Amino acid sequence: ISVEFTAPTQPGRYESYWQMAFQDGDLLGMGDSRTGYLFVKIRVPGTATQQPADENIKVSFARGATNIAYSDSLNSNRSRGYLIRAGAGQILIANLVADDSDSARLRLYDPGGKQVTPDVTVDGGYLRATLPVTGEYRLVVSSRDAAIQYTLGISIPARIRFERGAYSATVEGQTAERRSVAYVLRALEGQTMYVELDASREAALEIYGLSDGQPLIRHVAGATTFSDTLPATQDYIILVVPGVDSQFDYELYVEVR
Repeated sequence: ISVEFTAPTQPGRYESYWQMAFQDGDLLGMGDSRTGYLFVKIRVPGTATQQPADENIKVSFARGATNIAYSDSLNSNRSRGYLIRAGAGQILIANLVADDSDSARLRLYDPGGKQVTPDVTVDGGYLRATLPVTGEYRLVVSSRDAAIQYTLGISIPARIRFERGAYSATVEGQTAERRSVAYVLRALEGQTMYVELDASREAALEIYGLSDGQPLIRHVAGATTFSDTLPATQDYIILVVPGVDSQFDYELYVEVR
């Protein structure tokens, strides 16, 4: 079986997930269960001199969205800042992917201009910080001795809080631009978490520990419910991942006992 793909015209890195199905609905895929997704990763190169550098871009999330991605380029020894307004105590997660891992760097500065976290290289590629104050933060992508093509993903998950004495909560939301919506919830080792997603269109759950990065369930499984004993005391990220449709309403029920 062969499938012809047409790459996007804009420079950047792109991923798509695919799965075959029999006429009776049974799935055929990868892994021991034979239900895992096939995936395609495409990098579209561009000309590094096409984009301005040493500039600041204001980050604006679409309505209902908690993340956004930028694909761009930099000449050598240049930088670009991304300005994000956020509140004290919120969690900011950023991921940098570049074609030259030795040259690309990512930094985060607080509203007073102080660097919040150490430099992040593409080998690590992952920056996470609990923001100390309310204000405008600056994420800076920089290149050293070589031009780079890069993709920067930025996420600020919405925190789920239970009412005093309660052990569950229900949140309503809406997806935008086929982007997942991220939530964060604090829970303890040994507690049982139950999550149920009720969406008006095809969607799936993905849940992982924020500190240890260990996945509890991946969106490629296509599940809309989750129940398991938690392995550690930490914040847990709960993602609502859209399927084919780009925008739809949903209701998310979370219970921890």
